[in-house]
Amino acid sequence: MGEIIFLKPNGSLEASSSVLLARAGEPVVIDDRSPMAIIRPGSIFSMMPVMRPKNMPKLIAADGGRNPICAMLGYDLVVDSGFFNDLEVVVELPLAKRTRKPITVSIIGKDRKFVDKPEIKVASLYENIGRGDAGFREAQIDVFDGSIEALVTCCGYDYGIDVVETGKSLREAGLVVVKRLLVSPTVLVAHRNSPMMTEIRRLGEKLLEASKKKK
Repeated sequence: MGEIIFLKPNGSLEASSSVLLARAGEPVVIDDRSPMAIIRPGSIFSMMPVMRPKNMPKLIAADGGRNPICAMLGYDLVVDSGFFNDLEVVVELPLAKRTRKPITVSIIGKDRKFVDKPEIKVASLYENIGRGDAGFREAQIDVFDGSIEALVTCCGYDYGIDVVETGKSLREAGLVVVKRLLVSPTVLVAHRNSPMMTEIRRLGEKLLEASKKKK
């Protein structure tokens, strides 16, 4: 049994991360009744908790580099977490939801005009990106777990801060991208002071190589 603790994402990256691990020679089995993925005998991993990607940066930062923990998640969550300086992006991986291209975090709205006033309401997926990269200083920003397009379309919000991949659902909702804030590839991250950073970087190279294999 190995020593690396791998935080495996649930949600939109759950299936693609399992496929990637299998291609890299580290197949796992997900049991919905257990918070841990089942790993093969002789794996490089010691354990593999399955969790919300949003919680991963805080967990790694709180560990402080005492344990060899790494995680697979979107770069947007690393930026928004407030723990950016504690984490190292080991490698970028082409694992977007519908395409192999990374998603973008964008301001969306009914037209392309950007207005920042106290009476403006913004629905956001993010705690911190709205005030920082988005440039809203006066607007009211409310944070939600999802459904940002619906909130802008019919629930009284002037703008949304959301992930955009193909833009198809955005167009269908009659919305447009007002401003692109950042590109968010899937990344493998670890604490900058991890005791096994060399091994984690080697894992990153292995996953990247596996991502290039044909299906």
